[in-house]
Amino acid sequence: MIALPYSLKGFAEALKPAYDAMPIPALILPNAIAPALARKLRARLQGKLERFDFPTRGAYRQHQAHRDAELEAQLRLFAQAVSGERVERGEARWLLFGRGDYSLRLDDARTRCTPDRFLEVTLDFSTRPCPDARIVYTAGERSVTVPHAPGILSVVQRTALVSRYQSYLTQKMGRAQVYRLRLQLPTLAE
Repeated sequence: MIALPYSLKGFAEALKPAYDAMPIPALILPNAIAPALARKLRARLQGKLERFDFPTRGAYRQHQAHRDAELEAQLRLFAQAVSGERVERGEARWLLFGRGDYSLRLDDARTRCTPDRFLEVTLDFSTRPCPDARIVYTAGERSVTVPHAPGILSVVQRTALVSRYQSYLTQKMGRAQVYRLRLQLPTLAE
């Protein structure tokens, strides 16, 4: 079993009030992954990431074939406990962003989960912070910004009205790279 800092019994449930209090139901949890596990995840992706470059949608590297059933199961259980919603196994995308990369709302519209309602779980396993690499979720006038820092875990309730984009990464980031695992978990009807 992978030991993640947030996997203590009752921890996720205790965070539900913070999740519900956000303008869009969401939780942003720092230091959710141990550096040793982050290193292992980065190593597993070496040579597997393919370049995606479509100017009106985004530019980044991605990989969808690799699955980590144990890690995904832990993240799914955590998301269920935080949100109070039952979810099923969904799609996993491993992402790598570098200088000049971005992901626009049009990219989100084409890669989002099929159901109108799902939880999006993003685990950052980068080596160093990159302030430009924030993820922004919007629904009309409401928004939630997930800042970038190694180890951040976010859980965001997505509906047909909630869109996502990632900021353009400028030259200020130097050679830094942003690694993320993004799960889109369809919610189950009660």
